[in-house]
Amino acid sequence: YDVWPICVYYYYFIIVVVVVVVVVVVVVVVVVVVVVVVVVVVVVVVVVVVVVVLVLLKLSLLQRDVS
Repeated sequence: YDVWPICVYYYYFIIVVVVVVVVVVVVVVVVVVVVVVVVVVVVVVVVVVVVVVLVLLKLSLLQRDVS
């Protein structure tokens, strides 16, 4: 009778540990994905801004040349 509760507690402990590990892994994956998405968005925005500025500069230079 004494052995059963220990086994049950052991199994519950294993289940809890597995659940905690899974939750931690999921949270870490979500955080990594969010960080990657944010970095990609920032890089895209920076590239777009740089391209727009360059195009505007070229246009302004061309207009100056024309005028």
